[in-house]
Amino acid sequence: MDIDELSNETYNAIIGHAENFHPDLSLEFGALAYSCINEGAFLREAKTLICHWLGEESQQITITSIFYEDCPTQTAFKNVLLEIIANIETVMEIPIARRKFMEK
Repeated sequence: MDIDELSNETYNAIIGHAENFHPDLSLEFGALAYSCINEGAFLREAKTLICHWLGEESQQITITSIFYEDCPTQTAFKNVLLEIIANIETVMEIPIARRKFMEK
């Protein structure tokens, strides 16, 4: 799915939040969206990916594989991932019918 198909809530919770932290992180989530069939799958896959990153033996390896320059600290990276997970959980509580989508 294209990121333009995401609800405003989902876009802001994940891609927008990641973009505010570092553009390279938003690219990771944008690429993930293209491999997902719908918004629900994207929310689940984003949460799974974040959990994987948080559980890695060395977050430094993850950081250097995502960020091309101006790499964040491990603490800053962990904190933003935890914020995005909290955002995802908030969005998942909103029924899809109540989310706002861009008009086509």
